[in-house]
Amino acid sequence: MDTPTDIHHSSRVLTVDDYLPLSSLSFSRAVSKLPKDIRANYETAWRWFMDMSGTAGSRMLGKRIPGVSDNFPISAQRGIHVPSKTGIALSVTVVRKSIYSAADQPLIYLPNGTWILEYSVHRNNTGGETDSRWNDGLVNCLKLGLPVGVFIQERGSRYVRYLAYVEEYHPDRGVFTLHGPVTRETDKDFSGDGLILNPSVSIEYMGGDARAGDVTPEELEEDNRRFAQIRQAMRDGQGMFRRQLMDAYDGMCACTGCGVAETLQAAHIIGYRGQRSNTVNNGLLLRADLHLLFDSSLISVDPNTYEFTTSNRLASTDYAAIDGRRLRLPANKGLWPNEDCLAIHFDKFRQIEGAA
Repeated sequence: MDTPTDIHHSSRVLTVDDYLPLSSLSFSRAVSKLPKDIRANYETAWRWFMDMSGTAGSRMLGKRIPGVSDNFPISAQRGIHVPSKTGIALSVTVVRKSIYSAADQPLIYLPNGTWILEYSVHRNNTGGETDSRWNDGLVNCLKLGLPVGVFIQERGSRYVRYLAYVEEYHPDRGVFTLHGPVTRETDKDFSGDGLILNPSVSIEYMGGDARAGDVTPEELEEDNRRFAQIRQAMRDGQGMFRRQLMDAYDGMCACTGCGVAETLQAAHIIGYRGQRSNTVNNGLLLRADLHLLFDSSLISVDPNTYEFTTSNRLASTDYAAIDGRRLRLPANKGLWPNEDCLAIHFDKFRQIEGAA
């Protein structure tokens, strides 16, 4: 049963944190959220990707892996594979030479040993719009906190295999951000301090609403109460992050020097997600409009010169004047932005510019 997902007329960036409090991603949670009729097939496939993580071999096109149903292929000809009547993406494929090559970027490695992958939305052979079900399948993984298998072509018919979570969807750029690798050893690294709701509450994929099986009203009420507490904790954590950046940057935008507090926001350099993100060294105090441009990789900071760089897309706008402007650094060097984080953001910026 395919899930209608109304995402195609909105430019708002979707993140997994919009749906899961404090980044409560985990393999066991994902398994518990699947309907019983498809749970065994997906769990077996996910475990296969975990066990194959980083190894190169076939992407099993037209073949089955041990333990899944005969009608449950692990990949398909198209880039995004959504098994029939599930509405949930099972795997994605990155091919070296295709209409997606400009959008599908190399793995960007983060300081904690994980990586992110910018993956293009599904299009038809001429690069235009196509049936939305394939993209919807990845959006459903994002909303429900489900992992997806990743095949990255090495050469010919050899693909490196991984498992990853879908953490962001950028409709304006037409890309998903995947975060991996998820293995038996690293699975804990994707679990924040978040709330794991009652595992017996399953998901009705037609419409995306939760339905209670044998859960009592009292248990659901307890989940709702705890969920409200976690949301408040998220707001409190973000508030503390901003206050720390306001102190570090003396209440002035790190780019323009604007000191109007109501316009200043705490921008993450790298969105590790959850409370682990909220460290001064992973943040910049930016005016609200510049925060949006920074998050969209339309401006970045060169880690070698600490100068702002602007996208060619901004060349005919007032924002072009920012290009070459030096980042205002905190007086306390211990509060300066982490160079590795700046380098990762800058590399992503350059990749996107090269693909434009």
